Amino acid sequence: MSDEQYKRDEATFKENCQFARGLNTQIMQIPAFAITLTGGRAMTKDVENLARMVLFTVAAVADLALILVLFRLRDVMQSYLEKAKSFNDAAFSTGVPETRSFHGSAATPWFVFTD
Repeated sequence: MSDEQYKRDEATFKENCQFARGLNTQIMQIPAFAITLTGGRAMTKDVENLARMVLFTVAAVADLALILVLFRLRDVMQSYLEKAKSFNDAAFSTGVPETRSFHGSAATPWFVFTD
């Protein structure tokens, strides 16, 4: 690989990491937004039943849309992680430990008991 190609790949890697950080920020903000949106229903004590039903329906539709947004953001984030892994596979962290310091193996989640 030439020095110019390596610099181009390195710049691309850094840009992809910046985009992934931005996506991670958005993923972390969506639950708070959904809680804020649906938490407003507590303020509907003095509202007519029809208006309350409309507010709940809007909140439910918005929550479903946010769930779809989260799935899409997760897919896009996965594509950025795959590109980061292809840049340097040996240094890429998958988030799964090789050994565990507590009950279970590396392939078994901590909440699954094998006894």
